[in-house]
Amino acid sequence: MGRQIVPKPNRGRRLWGRAVIALLQERTQAEAAKSTGISLRTLQRWMSDADFQELQRRTENDLHDSATAKLIAAGEKAVNELVFMATNRRVKPAVRVSACRWILEFGQRGHESKVLWPELMKLKEQGKQGDDAI
Repeated sequence: MGRQIVPKPNRGRRLWGRAVIALLQERTQAEAAKSTGISLRTLQRWMSDADFQELQRRTENDLHDSATAKLIAAGEKAVNELVFMATNRRVKPAVRVSACRWILEFGQRGHESKVLWPELMKLKEQGKQGDDAI
């Protein structure tokens, strides 16, 4: 049976957090270990620990959620800018046409996603139910 690696309660867990961030920021595991102040072997052992993996997953999800929220907020500003360019007579006609095209294209994509996503989830659920019947 393998040796269980449990970091010291406070310092170790704080280092786990630093290691997770370093793994996201650095290009290699070796660079992440160095920036965390631990050996590569220690980082690799931590990475095989289920609790470390869960911390890594949660951190990545939190960062993704934060980035998504920022994109949504910026999206409203971008749409307003496109509408301004599409409707402002002082803007060059080619720019206005391009803005209109993007408004229509993104509007269509958004509509398709809104309509298709629930259908996809229904099909996925039906597939799961079919698998259970086998």
